[in-house]
Amino acid sequence: MPAIEYNKSAELYWTLYFFGVAYIVIVIGLFVYVVYCVSTKGSHHLWPIDLLKELFTLIPWIFYGPFMESFIGVFKCSDGVHKIDNSMRCYKGVHIFFIIFSIIMGIVLLLLTLLCALFYTETSPIKENSLAKRNQVTEVLIILFRFIVIIYTSFVYNVFSC
Repeated sequence: MPAIEYNKSAELYWTLYFFGVAYIVIVIGLFVYVVYCVSTKGSHHLWPIDLLKELFTLIPWIFYGPFMESFIGVFKCSDGVHKIDNSMRCYKGVHIFFIIFSIIMGIVLLLLTLLCALFYTETSPIKENSLAKRNQVTEVLIILFRFIVIIYTSFVYNVFSC
């Protein structure tokens, strides 16, 4: 995110932002579809479960940081305009919509990431899954710590300020 902010690339920022929104919507839609397939008799498909497993694997390790930073990046303002997208006036019009939408999507992303951390728990004494953790409390604490670090680095620490 600092590279996008340094280059003031609004197109790249909004691309990352809406890719994150689309990813979350696809994961939630697929999750609802899997729950529906499991609850109805006779309609058990394996491909949605496998796809959801792969998408759930990518959330906490690859996509959590950039997506959360793009959702928090909506709050960055300087001199009455958005810090990355200079065409957006802060706290007026469409910016208020994006603030509310980003809060909702940030909470949903945090909950999805915590859900992913709780899914990958090995309960047997012999560890068979390399992605599984022995204790999910540690993983939840790490995700919450990463959330605090992302907020801190987004507002307090700036890599490119000299």
